Amino acid sequence: MNFINKYLFTRFLTVNIDYKFKFTSNNAMQILIIFLISSLLNIPARASVRTMKDIDSMMVNLSHPDKVKSLLWVEASSLSDINRFPSHKHFFVTNEMEDEILKPLTNLTLARRLDVSLNPSSSQELPDLSYLATITEEDLLKGYFQFLRSLGLALNYQYLILPTTDNLREQAVIRKLQQFDPDYFIDPTMIHSGVPKKKEAKTLFDHHDFWLVGADSYARAESMIEKLDDKLLLPQKDHLIRNALIGSFVDNRSAEPRMSNRLRMELLKSSVALIETRPFLPLARDTVCFISQNPYGDMANMLRKYAYVITDLEEIFQSTAPVISDYNPMLPGYFGERAIIYIGTMDQFDPKFFNAGLIIPHEEDEYSYIIPQQLFGAIPVSGAITDNYHVLNGFENRSLQAWGKLGFAPSHSVGLNQKHLDSIRSIIKDGILQNAFPGCQLAMAVGGSVIFNETFGHLTYDQLIPVYPSTIFDLASVTKVASTLMMAMKLYEDQQLDIHESISHYLPRYAASNKKDITIKSLMSHQAGLLPYVPFWKRVLSGDFLDPFYYASPKDELMDQRSYGIEPSSLLRDSLSQWILTSSLLKYDSVPYYSYSDIGFMILQEVLEEIAGESMDSYLNNHFYKPLGLYRTSFNPKKSDINLFEIAPTEYDSYYRSEQIWGDVHDRNAAILDGVAGHAGLFSNARDMLVLFQMILQGGSYGGERFISQETLDVFNQRYFPDNRRGLGWDKKSEIVRNVSLHASDESFGHTGFTGTMVWVDPQYELVFVFLSNRIHPNANNRKLNELDIRTKIQDIVYEAIQAKNR
Repeated sequence: MNFINKYLFTRFLTVNIDYKFKFTSNNAMQILIIFLISSLLNIPARASVRTMKDIDSMMVNLSHPDKVKSLLWVEASSLSDINRFPSHKHFFVTNEMEDEILKPLTNLTLARRLDVSLNPSSSQELPDLSYLATITEEDLLKGYFQFLRSLGLALNYQYLILPTTDNLREQAVIRKLQQFDPDYFIDPTMIHSGVPKKKEAKTLFDHHDFWLVGADSYARAESMIEKLDDKLLLPQKDHLIRNALIGSFVDNRSAEPRMSNRLRMELLKSSVALIETRPFLPLARDTVCFISQNPYGDMANMLRKYAYVITDLEEIFQSTAPVISDYNPMLPGYFGERAIIYIGTMDQFDPKFFNAGLIIPHEEDEYSYIIPQQLFGAIPVSGAITDNYHVLNGFENRSLQAWGKLGFAPSHSVGLNQKHLDSIRSIIKDGILQNAFPGCQLAMAVGGSVIFNETFGHLTYDQLIPVYPSTIFDLASVTKVASTLMMAMKLYEDQQLDIHESISHYLPRYAASNKKDITIKSLMSHQAGLLPYVPFWKRVLSGDFLDPFYYASPKDELMDQRSYGIEPSSLLRDSLSQWILTSSLLKYDSVPYYSYSDIGFMILQEVLEEIAGESMDSYLNNHFYKPLGLYRTSFNPKKSDINLFEIAPTEYDSYYRSEQIWGDVHDRNAAILDGVAGHAGLFSNARDMLVLFQMILQGGSYGGERFISQETLDVFNQRYFPDNRRGLGWDKKSEIVRNVSLHASDESFGHTGFTGTMVWVDPQYELVFVFLSNRIHPNANNRKLNELDIRTKIQDIVYEAIQAKNR
């Protein structure tokens, strides 16, 4: 039997004597056997008493002096102090005692006084009292208090005694801790220290919950308890006595928790305090001046992602842009009336030099990207100033609402280290080497910050034109969620579209068709019984050419360049609409089954345009793309004056157009509709898609403007049919088809496109994932992107990194 078990065995025997338990001989023998087995197997002795029924039995049979002793703490600064009192079970340990010494003592009730570090663990760095005092968000504080309590219990402390302070905001934090759990976070005034006189002892517990004595005073205190017996009153202390018994006999401890990265980051963001003489922030400038001892350090590099940064002193004096100074209170001169913004701790702030500041409680590496986010309105500022109020005459400490725009953060902030990044780049480069696609863009945002945005490869396999961040790709079926779904949700929110209504309600000519009873909800869920695909484009051909009456003009007929400027005639549009109307349905019994179909979104486009009285591309530009600043997102990009070499080509169409498709929609049915279709036709780049789907992740708002309500998003982002993974427009996670990483949450959603594109949003991880490629260049039969599982492998790396960081 090792030392610890010998120690526990000794304490077990004394407990049976001290508490005068009235066990039957059988019960006593059972407990003794359980204890001996636990000693041999190294199981904590407290496991022998497990139920509240046992605790209630102890309460009934506990003598009055023993009840008092359960509220008597002996101060201990070493294990030898505890060993001096083998029959006593309640100790107040000083900060000199290490956690590792106390962890094995599972049959004791331990209490510990916290100092201003407010940290019961010697193995973790946690925010101190002054740091927490800067935070004004109550829910965030409660989340941290919950963690702090879990940590204390895991370290074997049944109580944590709060410190005292003269700082008003720190006092407020202490009060909030007491209110959060007054039975765990103990007010020091509720503890009586020392051995009182007999008269005082009788009413000691009228004013206090606990009694603390030094090791040398224990004998006197014990003698007083025995002599006074029930004269030492215990008004309404049963719950504390019960807690003491539970702490001594019921081992509810878990593994020591670690503060999650998510909680830590929220604390860091919320700890920054804004001070201004007049409103300067957030900055709405494309140029800033930066004075720093490290003009090419992390802070400067992050600022450069938002604006052009001037660091040369002569240029700074010539500029009118705001001046930012980090941790450097000595400015070299007068800069006029423009904003002079200080970044750093309060002790270095000099109000003579600055008229605004972002004040942090301590220097931390993460502020190098948090502060730029706050300067430019990507995240809010809500912290409070906790000291040095006298220097802030003329300054206002106020909160700042975020504009809700994407910010930037280093990849390591979410757990993606260099090894992860190398693996992601290796997967993509290997895909290019294996001709899965000639080039691509990959962008990701986590927690409202872009953490990865890179381009790879070239537009074609001859490697003449690289893929740039500005390069746009044919999104194919991502159009369904980036365009048609957006319009549907907006019209639904404006009470113009009812998802439960039939097609014929909006398009009366469908009333006599086989599709008259199909609802909008069925269309959008691919549960309408429509054929997956019908090559309507074949009907417009006569040999190798279009039937003459389908050309919009004699010039079009003469040129017959179907990828470079041909426009369909109104007769062709009408014909396509009629072909869709009369197209066959799937064969099914009574209820249509799930079958993915482009035709449903072609019909949906017609419904939406009929309701809006406006073309889909015009509606989307007015309500979404232009307000969001999506200047690289459009149908028919060549008509938007985008250079051909800024567009990724798709396949060489040997069937319909007999041309290399470059700058025009790849989908042949969408081409008949002049490139604007409900199922395909949109072009964009990764940056624009990040913004669009970040708006969705943020509950429909972005840049201070609301586009869609969260309630509307919830209506469309749910499954309505059994055995159908789709929402209304959205694709959802399926472990059967493995359309996304298995690490993705069940609440995640997105869509893929035939051309090699994918967008995916995961609210649980605050993740937006965008992958754009032209995998069908020059041949659409190239399936290596899926065969190599490139997108899912990348997602696996990202999810695993985030999960590891958040633990």
